[in-house]
Amino acid sequence: MLKKQGADGDEVNGLINELQDKMQGVEDMMRQDEARQNELLARRLDARRAHRKKLSEKLEHVEEKLRDNETQKQREMDVIVQQIQQELKEDLATYEAEDEMQREELKQQFELQKREKLSEFQDKLKNARGDTNFQQVLEDY
Repeated sequence: MLKKQGADGDEVNGLINELQDKMQGVEDMMRQDEARQNELLARRLDARRAHRKKLSEKLEHVEEKLRDNETQKQREMDVIVQQIQQELKEDLATYEAEDEMQREELKQQFELQKREKLSEFQDKLKNARGDTNFQQVLEDY
């Protein structure tokens, strides 16, 4: 041990060696701790990467489902639009046919009225024997 007066050389050398051994032990523990922390950080980093990859895959899957749903929705809307267009075409054809029938009926009624008036006028002309009656029938016409 060290005394107030000093220590002999062997004791000093022994203490220095002991101090160096303890410092070497502390340094070794620090290196082991650093290696352990680096390994722990590497595992955490790998876990984060794996988690991000899973999230990315889930996001891709969700986006794909959304695209598929959107595509399916668009197809259904296209089918509905085609059905509505077909119904409208059929309705339009029906209305056009009805309009044509009404035009024909009106045409026939007009022709019938025209013939009746013509027939009535001819009867009046036949019945008008004198010039005065004849002139009056022409004026009525």
